[in-house]
Amino acid sequence: MWTTENRIRYDRSKLRYPSDLTDEEWAVIGPLIPRAKRGGNKRTSRRPRRGARTACAVQRIHHALYVACREQAGRETSPTAAITDSQSVKSVEKGASIDPHGFDAGKKIKGKKRHVLVDTHGLMLHAIVHAADIQDRDGGALLVATLFGLHPFLTKLYADAGYQGPRLPRR
Repeated sequence: MWTTENRIRYDRSKLRYPSDLTDEEWAVIGPLIPRAKRGGNKRTSRRPRRGARTACAVQRIHHALYVACREQAGRETSPTAAITDSQSVKSVEKGASIDPHGFDAGKKIKGKKRHVLVDTHGLMLHAIVHAADIQDRDGGALLVATLFGLHPFLTKLYADAGYQGPRLPRR
């Protein structure tokens, strides 16, 4: 928890970049970074200069820290209930792009929409980003479909009325 006494612990002014890790932080996530594969140039260190380099490593780190937070709070490691919601954000992209933006007619925003799934403590379980023109019920179905069995005991999903419909049925 952020307090005046432990503020020095979160000071990043002595690091080269704000995303660099302290030695204490590296001790937690270092073992989660995979070793280099055979062939290619030799790594001088497993510790990357600017955070983890692959999405797979980031997902592994996130899951390990998530489990640790749940255990520290005295909860089971896999949640049984979650909450989802979406947010449309403006996009500044122009022309053709790999990941096209859309228009959210309800909020009058041209851009992207992100769906976030959190547990009942507010810890993030999963998130996806897509064009803003996809309805919440369709994005919610995509969000749940991309969990890939990470949270097998998840039985309840709380969402607002925008998620009602044939794609994400009520139970």
